[in-house]
Amino acid sequence: MADLPLDDPSFYEDFLVEAGEHFELIEQNFLVLEENPGDLDILNAIFRSVHTIKGASGFLGLQKVQGLAHIGENILDDLRKGRMTATPEVMELLFETADTLKVLVNDVGLNIRKQGPPKDPDTTSLIQRLEALKSGGTAPAPVSSEAPSAGRCRIPATFEHLDAESRSIIDAASAEGPVLLIKAEFDPAILQSAFKPTSLLPTVDLVGSLLHVSSPIREEPTLDSFDPGRVYMDMVLAVRPNEDLATIKRLFAGFQNVRFEFHLLGSEGEGASLPAAPAPAVVPAAAAPAVPEPPKPAPEKASADRPADRAPDKSGSDTIRVSQAKLDGFMNTVAELIISKTMISHLVERLGAETQGTALDGLTKELHQASAYLDQVSKEIQAAVLGIRMVPIKTIFGKFPRMLRDLAKASGKRIELKVFGEETEIDKSLIEELSDPLIHLIRNSADHGVELPEQRAAQGKPETGTVVLKARHEGDSVIVEIEDDGKGIDPAIIKAKAIEKGILAADRAESLSDDEIIDLIFLPGFSTAQKVTDISGRGVGMDVVRSHVRKLNGNVSVRSTVGKGSVFTIRLPLTLAIIDALLMRAGGQVFALPGAAVEETLLVTQAQVASLTRRKAINLRGEVLGVTRLRDLLQFRDDDSVPADAEDLPVVVVSSAGRRMGLIVDAFIRRQEMVIKPLAPYLASLPGISGASIMEDGGVVLILDPSELLTLATEEAP
Repeated sequence: MADLPLDDPSFYEDFLVEAGEHFELIEQNFLVLEENPGDLDILNAIFRSVHTIKGASGFLGLQKVQGLAHIGENILDDLRKGRMTATPEVMELLFETADTLKVLVNDVGLNIRKQGPPKDPDTTSLIQRLEALKSGGTAPAPVSSEAPSAGRCRIPATFEHLDAESRSIIDAASAEGPVLLIKAEFDPAILQSAFKPTSLLPTVDLVGSLLHVSSPIREEPTLDSFDPGRVYMDMVLAVRPNEDLATIKRLFAGFQNVRFEFHLLGSEGEGASLPAAPAPAVVPAAAAPAVPEPPKPAPEKASADRPADRAPDKSGSDTIRVSQAKLDGFMNTVAELIISKTMISHLVERLGAETQGTALDGLTKELHQASAYLDQVSKEIQAAVLGIRMVPIKTIFGKFPRMLRDLAKASGKRIELKVFGEETEIDKSLIEELSDPLIHLIRNSADHGVELPEQRAAQGKPETGTVVLKARHEGDSVIVEIEDDGKGIDPAIIKAKAIEKGILAADRAESLSDDEIIDLIFLPGFSTAQKVTDISGRGVGMDVVRSHVRKLNGNVSVRSTVGKGSVFTIRLPLTLAIIDALLMRAGGQVFALPGAAVEETLLVTQAQVASLTRRKAINLRGEVLGVTRLRDLLQFRDDDSVPADAEDLPVVVVSSAGRRMGLIVDAFIRRQEMVIKPLAPYLASLPGISGASIMEDGGVVLILDPSELLTLATEEAP
């Protein structure tokens, strides 16, 4: 893609965000349209999104985006008016058009952010196929062959600065019906406001269908005569009106520092200039919204009894955009605040013990009150910043319907995706990292889980398989589940494959439960696929899922029933920055265990611990629970101050991914909020350790990984 016409990158950044929202909705609505080809509301929603992208790209000088969006818009218009049917061929071409537009728009992001060379796809062939489709399947014809000659309609002198391409588009549109040209002339005072020309587009949606946007140069100054306080560019909108002109002029009259001129083409009054809109009253800048309002997937039809004198919304936008880097910096500052608060609380407690009964006792109590207030305020700040960082998980769920559709078509299967809990909120930093594991799991369900239609029919199942994507909150965790009603995972096949590959000894395999055998699918390189496909089968997916989720301080587990399907469960913390943890001592070292993994704590006697071969266990309310010493599990040195044969043994019951065990420690300390810090590279490979934190006295405490501890305990057994 060539260099961008406008120097201000903020215009393009806003366009990228808004275009991304539109593309997400376009894709969702395309999937609905496939099932309901005649749904006019869906078609109108898609059409509005496409013409908004076209209009904004035209204003920004993105001619390649505008050209492809224009022909795609023509196809959609034919679908809306019944001149074309949404056949599979048409839908595939529309999907390809949307995909190509996304690549072109992404190129804009690569260009302004200097993130690499743009892909700059050649759209010539695609445009030719779209034009051929529009002409009824005949040989592709150039754009100019469909457009009327330049002299078909008379464009008044006030629009003389329009380029040839804009004139051609307007000519073609006016041949099919009335076209209203709206010229927006900007006053120099607009440079001192937050107004953006693209904020005109939502108002256009109220009065008709946007056909074209151009930004003609009013006058081209020389370098010596250039005045930064003047405006040299206007904006021209070509609209297919569906409102009377009086209503249209009233709606546009609310914009400050903008003069509008209207001209109607393609009607009996063609060429007759209409009176300009009344001089706009001075209104607050908020009368013009800062950015276009994101469209809805299936908007309701416009009300027929809408008041003619409807005034623009003066409430203004109640949202602002903040970069992820600023939020991360804010979060780091809050984390340091929590560490400082903990240190102060510790010092106040020490001071209280030393000054009790002295003249300083009263002052110490005041410090204690101030410390308690600081604790309350810091918690409120922490909750606020976490709330700011929280985003609905639908931001990544939205990409999977299209992906599963393509996977189903490629494999010859019929698969329906059901989504629940997409409003569940999660830290934005986790959102960005969760996408890859979910892609692997959904591809796995589509390829290995759901059977072919004829196989499902033979088993008495519906020919269309189902993949269910769920999200919910559980305490301080987010649970994401991927469930399918396919063939499930056969433990016998897994066991045989593990023995064949030398991963598992035959005698060892016999002692494992079905759940433990199924868990082997997460081992590197493990695959039961008979052949490698474009979707999966290389054995490099499930281990990536587990390792990726563990990096997020989460875990992944699987439940499966042969012939009925599988459920993969991902458990993640709400945030990576701050956790509630149980502090405990083992082997002369202080450790922190994430509170989400702690089921309960208890004291047991030496007599209550039974030995089963090399394993030890206790009877916990009628249930046999395996136990092990944490200091032995981590191979830390013994602490002589705590004898191994102490009568009372502190035990913490840990659960992760459906597994439970008891950890014998030397002592419990307390529960405390911990700010997670990453380990240094040379410590990252420590088994059972996921991170570190700073204590109130400045010391460092290691944070345990519950899932890896359970794995270590299993490997320790014969």
